[in-house]
Amino acid sequence: MAVPKDEYLVLFDFDDEEDDPSVSEKALPEVLTEKNPVFKKDKRKWPPAEADEDMGDEIHTMLDKFGDEINSSLLKKRRRVHMFSKTISEESSNKMKQVWKTKEEQMLQVNNKYYQQFMDLFNQWDLEKQKYEKQQKNLMILKNMEGKNNNVHTASFIELKKEIAEYQKKYMIETQQQEIANIRKSLQSILF
Repeated sequence: MAVPKDEYLVLFDFDDEEDDPSVSEKALPEVLTEKNPVFKKDKRKWPPAEADEDMGDEIHTMLDKFGDEINSSLLKKRRRVHMFSKTISEESSNKMKQVWKTKEEQMLQVNNKYYQQFMDLFNQWDLEKQKYEKQQKNLMILKNMEGKNNNVHTASFIELKKEIAEYQKKYMIETQQQEIANIRKSLQSILF
């Protein structure tokens, strides 16, 4: 399977290998240096034909070493990416937990504050209700007393009216009896 050029470039991106002490010019096989006759600039000189077999073995060995180094480099990069991802994930998770805990504490404080305000308001309302009920009860007692007083006054007034009427009747009877007695005396004195 052929690797597309874009992926090939990504797979073999050696930009940050300058920072990696394990990858240096010393690690490169001698075959890739300019000292090797294969890479000489003089195109007229070629190694002898027998050397082709030795050269093929050297190239094969060099490519194996180069492949091993690439695999090792990629493995190191994967490990670094994995460790970096893991660290970032753990830091993010810890930060989220801390933020969540802070928010929960803030919400708990707000809830407690509003709960206390509600309880204070409820207690005040309960006291006001009790005062109102007590006032209503006192008002009922006063109305009952007023009604009883009105009944007593009415009864007293009726009784007083009866007594006045009786006194008037009595007075009229006494006055009539006196007048009759006076008329009798006058008649008796005239007649006798």
